Amino acid sequence: METVYLYNKILEAIQVDHPREMAKVKLPCRVNLPTRVVCIDFKFGGKMRSRFLILFVLVLLSFVGCSSVRVSQDYDEAVDFTKYRTFRWADAQQPRTGDIQVDNQLLDRRIRHAIEQDLISKGFSKKSGGSTDLLIAYRLNVKTRIEADTVRTGVGFGGYHGWGGVGFDTRIREYEEGTLVIDIGDAKKDNLIWRGTGSRRVTRQPDPQETTRVVNQTVTEIMKQFPPQKK
Repeated sequence: METVYLYNKILEAIQVDHPREMAKVKLPCRVNLPTRVVCIDFKFGGKMRSRFLILFVLVLLSFVGCSSVRVSQDYDEAVDFTKYRTFRWADAQQPRTGDIQVDNQLLDRRIRHAIEQDLISKGFSKKSGGSTDLLIAYRLNVKTRIEADTVRTGVGFGGYHGWGGVGFDTRIREYEEGTLVIDIGDAKKDNLIWRGTGSRRVTRQPDPQETTRVVNQTVTEIMKQFPPQKK
């Protein structure tokens, strides 16, 4: 969405500053978000068209964001993950952290349900107590981050050769990032064998359904790595 926002803002700026040139632009331009490909059909002539198109595409590429969930994993390479069949939670009740954003029973139930459903879909069986193969635990934390946001401050075209230029300004702002860590351990040996981590920007969701969707998406992205595929 940030790419589309920048795309629209640059077009608006060009329309205001250079109405004659923009009268020659064929709109609407096509934006393909899933593959992050931007196709712009400018009807400028000669060098101005090619040079501005190159400049515009480079600006857009610099603003293309990464996936909404950044994931990583670590695991014991000596472990044979194919031998595990059952799991249960290491803690029946999620340990409290003192953070009101994290100590949320509604959120806890969503996270646990998403993890359980992922494991069950992969052929694992949940056990309520007694002996089991795997112990599951998770931790969630929210931290304040700082980011630099570069925004367009002006667009101009140079004289005879038709060179285009875009001015930018950098602004600093804070945001919250949530990190979900899922730990899976060998119950019999009581040691950690796999850890999956996912981080994403924290946003306030308008309704419970959207919150559930975000939780499910985050857990799914993390759990795609389990069981690990050894190289």
